Amino acid sequence: MLQIYWRNFKHPFMAVHQLVKELDLPMMSTYLGNHPVVFINDPDSIRELFSKPEFQGRSPGLVAKLRSRNKDKVLGVIFTDGDEWSEQKRYALRNFRDLGYGRRSESFETVLEEETRNLITLITDENSVLMKDGVAEVPQIFYLFHLNMILNVFDGERLSISQLPDAVKLVDIAFLFLSSTEPTGGAFDFLPWLQYVLPWKYGLKDIVDTSTILNKYLGDMVKKCKENHSSEHLRGYIDIFVEKMLNGKHNHPSYNEDNLVNILVDFWFPAVTTVSAAHGFLFEYLLYHPEVQINMQKEIDLIVGRSRLPTLHDRKNMPYTEATIREALRLKPIVVMALTHRCTKAAKLGDYWIPENTLLSPNLYNYHRDEKLWKNPHVFDPMRFLDENGEIIKKDPSLPFGVGKRVCPGETFARHNLFVSTAAFFQHFSIECPFGSPLPDLNDLRNGINLSPNPFKVKIVPRGT
Repeated sequence: MLQIYWRNFKHPFMAVHQLVKELDLPMMSTYLGNHPVVFINDPDSIRELFSKPEFQGRSPGLVAKLRSRNKDKVLGVIFTDGDEWSEQKRYALRNFRDLGYGRRSESFETVLEEETRNLITLITDENSVLMKDGVAEVPQIFYLFHLNMILNVFDGERLSISQLPDAVKLVDIAFLFLSSTEPTGGAFDFLPWLQYVLPWKYGLKDIVDTSTILNKYLGDMVKKCKENHSSEHLRGYIDIFVEKMLNGKHNHPSYNEDNLVNILVDFWFPAVTTVSAAHGFLFEYLLYHPEVQINMQKEIDLIVGRSRLPTLHDRKNMPYTEATIREALRLKPIVVMALTHRCTKAAKLGDYWIPENTLLSPNLYNYHRDEKLWKNPHVFDPMRFLDENGEIIKKDPSLPFGVGKRVCPGETFARHNLFVSTAAFFQHFSIECPFGSPLPDLNDLRNGINLSPNPFKVKIVPRGT
């Protein structure tokens, strides 16, 4: 592991990628503290890992416990496994889908259209605090949009444009938590004694502080919903969960208020950080490839025009826009080293036997740049996702959200929001570098569990009619 950090301490995943290319390693084993860890690098083994039930466990590390505000037990659905994970994931996804999180619905699309319209208003408002001389910061301009989309699922509420500073603060806190977990913050999972040695130096203080703030914010939301709870009017997932707790129609100990708060945290993070980061990477690549921006706008004008906003109904008729988003997600997968899996029972992976309790790290960064799977993998080229007829290819090999039982539960939600907000933005605006500014550095990354660009400035130019 020291060799990895020696090569690239700031971005260890890049060091792993370099070693994989140099040594042609389908798998690479090491130790993190006393824990055996295997990096899974080749596409076939990664897909096999995601599909086998023996590899779907999680490691109950210190960071997950701190995030849960519980040093004895991990809560929520992302970092848990076993019976509680199965029960809560199944219940959450079933009810989230009914709220539009995992599938289309009239109510969801109404909210999506409203928030998209508010996004455009936020940018065009001459008094907007986000804009200065036509220049804005990315991905910050999308924070309120993504925050309101997930708040609607939670409790049917939203933040107004006047509450934008609160939205920015909340999302920045979420990004700070993520950046505190790597490269050294994550070491607490494997070297827990570090928490007693200069904890502020290794990111522990930020992990604790940000977890406290977010848990309090969402905990207060739960308390407010409980105080105003009505069985006749369930506004969102919080009400649905509280109703199940209050009516006693369950025999599972995981239906409690602490777990509810942590489930909300688990869905909060990807909804506000992952998709915001995806917008950031997309904008970076479009600044480098203005011809792609122009081609996308031609498609938007042809299919949607200027008299209405894009909707999810347009998605199937706009393959180039969809392909552009997919290509940005491929080149910069948000979770470059998918959350660590744990082998719950000794099993074979590829040609290798994996002992029980071995930790497995799927290398999605390498997967999306593997030359056996992608032609010219380091080149930004949306056409790779289109067939000879200009339609989206039938079998998309990309896995930016994972696959199998551990697939990101918010994949459909994220893809819907990304498509509509991106299409609406470029229906109304073009982007370019501010005068006198260089192109953003594609390797200027905000470190953390999730990959995201450091904030950068763009000149937003209204399109003529």
